[in-house]
Amino acid sequence: MSKMEIAFITLVTGFILGNTVDFLKYQWKILRKKKAVIDEISDISHWMSEKIARIEEMIEHFVENGYKAHQIPSAIPTIIFDSHYSDVAPYFRREERKAIVDIFLSVKSYNEHVDNAKFDDAAEVKKFYLFAYSHCKRGQAAAEHFIANRDKSPLSLKSKALIRANDETQKFADKYRIL
Repeated sequence: MSKMEIAFITLVTGFILGNTVDFLKYQWKILRKKKAVIDEISDISHWMSEKIARIEEMIEHFVENGYKAHQIPSAIPTIIFDSHYSDVAPYFRREERKAIVDIFLSVKSYNEHVDNAKFDDAAEVKKFYLFAYSHCKRGQAAAEHFIANRDKSPLSLKSKALIRANDETQKFADKYRIL
């Protein structure tokens, strides 16, 4: 082989190897970001469970101590979703994207509700707790359904998890005489 042929073969081999490595690194990066988004959904389920317990403690405290002793729960962070979801959304199936967006819209609704909390009387405080509880129950049901049924159908209005979340929210409202 001539020097020219060796140089050409080396160049082509280097080009192919370089592009293959770049492609594999890109795929690995996408895979890691997808896993991070899914892990954050598990975290959200856990955080919402904690928020639900905390809201129940806060309303108990409010009922015992009156209007001047109310507390507001903290927001739920969505750092990974905010940073990486737009990069990996095309790599999720349509049903997965719908379910993921539904989960994060529940978190966004909860966070906006917490951020915009203003109270003029005791009834508004109770409504605040009910709506925060409802957002958490809905988000938790969606997150748990996604984790358990990722390859199946997204959460629907007839889903047992959503019906259970609605029933528990109604029991919460009845227990504290809200609405």
